[in-house]
Amino acid sequence: MVGPNAKPSGKEMTGLSLPLKGPLARWNLVFAAVGLLLFGALGPAQADSPKEDAQRFVRSFGDQSVALMADNELEPEDRRAGFKRLIVGHFDLSGISRFVLGRHWKRATDAEREEYRQLFEKYVISSVDRKLSSYAGETLEVGVARTKGETAAVVTSQIVRPTANPVRVDWRLRFSDGDWRIIDMVVEGVSLALTHRNEFDAVIKQGGGQISALLQRLREQSASRVASST
Repeated sequence: MVGPNAKPSGKEMTGLSLPLKGPLARWNLVFAAVGLLLFGALGPAQADSPKEDAQRFVRSFGDQSVALMADNELEPEDRRAGFKRLIVGHFDLSGISRFVLGRHWKRATDAEREEYRQLFEKYVISSVDRKLSSYAGETLEVGVARTKGETAAVVTSQIVRPTANPVRVDWRLRFSDGDWRIIDMVVEGVSLALTHRNEFDAVIKQGGGQISALLQRLREQSASRVASST
């Protein structure tokens, strides 16, 4: 994961759509990758080194997700709730949301920060949940894991698509609270955390520098997705 220590580059700014309007192609790819974790066994089995533990973490996420998706007795609402628990348990949503808000975090009130965290979590979870319904035979091949000390790792992978070239996705992890957490995904060299940081900043600037402009946009998207799922 690139995470809070990374810096935006020109490449990461290329091809951005209007902030929060329509799914980004890069997000579609990464949601496909998350969905693929639900349909395949990943990485090696048990291990003790930080490198192997990082791979095992990704594999565990996939195994739990497979069990959830394969349970035909679950109601759709229960499956979504179970998937939400997996996302919350495997992604550092609090850290990601703070990084994405960037310099605006310091200016936000406690109330704005709390609402933003909640809206960001809904945004990520609903986006991944929607992508699962469009699974189209892609496969995920997990490569090597690279570690930096015992608290940071990158697990490489590629999405193999039936009718297109493969897409590289790197899963960036941080060790926190006794386990690994996903803090970013880098699709073909482009950080999704940085992409959203740039987009959210643009929304705030368009709203006269007010964080409330971003909150309103996220509220609208959340309400729209709830309406479309009913």
